[in-house]
Amino acid sequence: MPLLAVAHTEVGLRVCVCVCVCVCVCALCLLVIITMYVRYRQVAEYLPSAHLPHHVRVNRAALGVGLAIAFGMTLVANFPVCALIGSRVAR
Repeated sequence: MPLLAVAHTEVGLRVCVCVCVCVCVCALCLLVIITMYVRYRQVAEYLPSAHLPHHVRVNRAALGVGLAIAFGMTLVANFPVCALIGSRVAR
């Protein structure tokens, strides 16, 4: 299949990585980052910071959590479970 890239490790294990899925998840991460930033700016414009300082901190915390989730998604996309089999197998 053209969507699968097969790599060989030094211990002889075949590692199948679906490149298409990794690229799609990374693109999804970019969309999550854009969505989180747009929502952050919308809430910042909707709520004036002078009247509700607590909401400004919650808004920034939500942005930070969203960016952390997007970063976690990129880790999941770039390090699939089948790529880590070689590190889990003891010699």
